[in-house]
Amino acid sequence: MVNKITDSQRLFTVNSFDIELDRIAIFVQKISEIDNLRELDFHHFEFAIRNYEQGTVSHIFFFKNVNLELIRIEDLKLATQYAARTSIDFISRTRWQQNQAVPFGFVFRYAASSKYQSKRRHSQPNKLINSRQPASQINFSLKNINKLEEPACCIVPNFLTCECLLDNTSKVKERLLAYHSQTITIENVEITLNISTSLSNTFALIAELNLVKIRQGGLPKLELKLDGNNAVQTTTFTSIPLIFSC
Repeated sequence: MVNKITDSQRLFTVNSFDIELDRIAIFVQKISEIDNLRELDFHHFEFAIRNYEQGTVSHIFFFKNVNLELIRIEDLKLATQYAARTSIDFISRTRWQQNQAVPFGFVFRYAASSKYQSKRRHSQPNKLINSRQPASQINFSLKNINKLEEPACCIVPNFLTCECLLDNTSKVKERLLAYHSQTITIENVEITLNISTSLSNTFALIAELNLVKIRQGGLPKLELKLDGNNAVQTTTFTSIPLIFSC
């Protein structure tokens, strides 16, 4: 049974383990699901990255404090090979409607006073970046990621955080920083899960640290509460169990 978490004040603050939420992964099947997010009436900055090793394409939507990474399988053969080699099965999470998997994940970073200075140069924001970063640089817990009824979680070093995917000296990074004055803050992250068995140690720790708000319910659902200055009313999706609210 998932413990109900009521304290959301510490969501994005540094905790005793010195980790904080970098981005929320959302596993999608169709490009149209990404287009639906683009069409929402709020300010964001989008950047796309291709990962050949995983056979995926990610569209990262930058918000002021936490980012959204929509992950789509582009090459099923590569994604299948990756799952067989690493036991990390992104395919099943994109097919949540057929197998009841949770189509979400949480990517954490180590909190640090000085962030890694990226040396990457990407000057064309509308084109995909090709990423060949070795998987060993991302710390997954296989017990967690193989438990499809809870979100997949991992910790990345600072140079693999969303913001460091962009070169600090590039025009793209300048645009991102300029957008930050207008982008929306995600004030609260709440996920509803239906788990009858015990949580993995990884996700149990995340729940204990109040890094996300967790509720027990029926079908999986993710609700993101945006700051009060946003004009968007409550928005739901038909193909992704995702809700934006104010």
